Amino acid sequence: MGLDVGDRVEASFPNANPTSLKVVAIYDTGTSLDTSLTYTSLKTAQDFYGTADVINGISLRLEDFNRDREIARIIEDDGYNAAGWTVNNPEILRTIAIETISNNVTLEFILLIASFGVVSTLNIVVMGKVKEIGILMAMGDKRSEIRSIFLIESAILGLAGAAFGTAAGIVLAMSIGSYQLPEGVYGIGSIPVVVRTTYIMWITTIVFLLNLIAGI
Repeated sequence: MGLDVGDRVEASFPNANPTSLKVVAIYDTGTSLDTSLTYTSLKTAQDFYGTADVINGISLRLEDFNRDREIARIIEDDGYNAAGWTVNNPEILRTIAIETISNNVTLEFILLIASFGVVSTLNIVVMGKVKEIGILMAMGDKRSEIRSIFLIESAILGLAGAAFGTAAGIVLAMSIGSYQLPEGVYGIGSIPVVVRTTYIMWITTIVFLLNLIAGI
């Protein structure tokens, strides 16, 4: 609207009391809400709508946002209408589900590409050790024994890569989590990062198995 701090806005609404509002501050959340949301005091809003000392809604911020439906049921048991963010904004859940699927697909491709890298590395090693393999076989070593050597090398590569990758990933995640966002943006001060031990174990196991398959 081209307004600045100190400007006045004439506000009107059907069945409301026209009033003149003064702009005392301008906020920027970086979201679409900036084009439609205005804050004012409760008393001013009540005078504008011509109501008594009442309110038409309360918003709660929970420590654990996953408990929104549970808290909503508790409030409804007290006789009030209540709905959590998962009910009011189901599109957020859909977005999270889609992003989770895309992230998992991306991760699987990364693991697959890494396995091809191991295949290439082991292939080069085998090609470079053809004479040594021939000597071992001439000395009486079995094919299975020679195969075991390269499988062990594959396992060592997989474990070393998984350990280094896990350590680097955790350090990178923690550094991202320590990045401070501009005050007031999205209502959080930093990017939330969660490092789950279960995920680390699963990924390390998958990497190890893929490396064994690559070795074979």
